[in-house]
Amino acid sequence: MAARAQARVHRLIEQGAKRRRFEVIDSREVTRYVPGKTGGDGVHYNKEASQAWAQAIESRLASKLAGQAANR
Repeated sequence: MAARAQARVHRLIEQGAKRRRFEVIDSREVTRYVPGKTGGDGVHYNKEASQAWAQAIESRLASKLAGQAANR
């Protein structure tokens, strides 16, 4: 996806999240697509990169959920 389009999509997601009062975990903070290394078609990640991404997102989600539970 072109950088300009990606920025617009991200902004729209953030605006929607704020409006609906939910948090977003930004995947761009945990992984970068590297053609020929993390995937081959310019969009989709290979198995190894996908698993690394999933582990990073799962860790961030667990941290957020633990923080919410502690605040109750």
